[in-house]
Amino acid sequence: MSTAKEWRQCIRDEQGADDAGRGGMSGIMTIELACLMPVLMLVFQLIIYSTFYYHDKIILIAAAGETVVVAARYERKAGFQGEMDVEEFFRSQVAGKLILFSGMRVEADKTKDEVRITVSAQKGGMSLEVMQCAVISKPEEMIRRMSILKGVLPEGGED
Repeated sequence: MSTAKEWRQCIRDEQGADDAGRGGMSGIMTIELACLMPVLMLVFQLIIYSTFYYHDKIILIAAAGETVVVAARYERKAGFQGEMDVEEFFRSQVAGKLILFSGMRVEADKTKDEVRITVSAQKGGMSLEVMQCAVISKPEEMIRRMSILKGVLPEGGED
């Protein structure tokens, strides 16, 4: 009867083990890495694209928010109504800051009460749409109304 040590030595000899002691399993790591590397590269690429996507999304949200606030302030000031080109101001805020999305469509709407901007961008199969709005507040009108109402109402309460 032979021992387990002799059987192992016999198997190594049949698999073509060399004298360095690698044992006949020398090619298995190459095959495993050949299957694993494309998966790792895909995961790495997805992480990079996700980072670029969210970077551009944050830039668009911040620029749109700043644009509507500045436009609402312009609309509030007497004598400046309609002077600001909202789309041009937005494009100047975003110029050179986007990584993934290069072309975008900007729509700006001004009403009596609010300013709204909608931005949509596309790259390949990915798309992004951002909408921000700001109310054109006129607190001085409300303060005047309140002072007029205080003068009309009798002293001591509201009727």
